[in-house]
Amino acid sequence: MSTDIELSGEVAGIDRRDFIRKSAIVGGMVWAAPVISSMGSPAFAFTPQGQKISYAAFIVDNLAPGSAFKYESNGTCNLELPDSNLDNNCATQYPDKNTEYMDAANGSLEDEGVKFTIDCSNPKAWVICPTEGYSIRWVIVKSGAANPCSLFMGPFDECVTVFQKSA
Repeated sequence: MSTDIELSGEVAGIDRRDFIRKSAIVGGMVWAAPVISSMGSPAFAFTPQGQKISYAAFIVDNLAPGSAFKYESNGTCNLELPDSNLDNNCATQYPDKNTEYMDAANGSLEDEGVKFTIDCSNPKAWVICPTEGYSIRWVIVKSGAANPCSLFMGPFDECVTVFQKSA
């Protein structure tokens, strides 16, 4: 017993043209999903290993008048009055950044919350965020006395997570 079915070009209330258009939209969303999910910043996709940060130095640029301010911390979230040079290991490793650091004006200890915020709740990975009108030019961090320094090159107009990179 054979049953012949006659097709009229329309199926259950949707014509062929709508079916093709809707299929293309759904197919495009399925194809685009992996692309969209892979566009995140790599600075936030890690689990920090090793020692806690023992030294950090960074420059904050004021975007309006074009001035730059330097900041330094020796392993705590409390800022210190910056030295004229970077830590010795970092200055040797990044002489051009040491020159920039020497040329920048000393930032004020009261600048946190005005020009940037810093979160050191994870001792192995700090998050530094510029406030509106400022950007972070670069950050250098070090873990331990003998470890090499790690450079995070900006400019960063949004938060940057810094940590000791593997040697």
